[in-house]
Amino acid sequence: MIRDGDGKDAEELASSLCRYYEARNREDMDRLPRVTRENVLILKYYSFENYFLDPKIMEKIGVIKSEDDFYEILLKKWNEYLYKLKSGQHLTEMIGHALKNTTDIREHMEEIRICLRGHNLYDIFYGRFRKNETEILKSYIEEAPRDTFKDILDAIDRFVYFENRKK
Repeated sequence: MIRDGDGKDAEELASSLCRYYEARNREDMDRLPRVTRENVLILKYYSFENYFLDPKIMEKIGVIKSEDDFYEILLKKWNEYLYKLKSGQHLTEMIGHALKNTTDIREHMEEIRICLRGHNLYDIFYGRFRKNETEILKSYIEEAPRDTFKDILDAIDRFVYFENRKK
């Protein structure tokens, strides 16, 4: 099972998820799959969408004109509304101040991916690609180094379910 990080503690989220499924199994006649810490991946980032926010790759596949555009657009959206979101407030608490300029955004991209709600960020940059979203995301995955998705790929390698399906 894979769950968004939502900017929260991964162990707390995993424990909560495991307890939830254990309780449902005690109540339901239909047996749900056993969910244990070993078969749960809590994403490093707020949501899966945040894995697609590397400006170098985004520029390479044509999502943005330049890396500088990425940071300028993100700063503009931060100043318009992102800072007001609960996840924006969490980011501000985490880094100790509000984002002030593009240098701030560059320096705190990892925290931004961890704390800011991915649906909002993703839509800012990918919203106009709805009709060819699959092709755009495939291009991103092809261009991205393995490290971009390392936590996901490493977890898949450990999950017994996928172990039995390797070629």
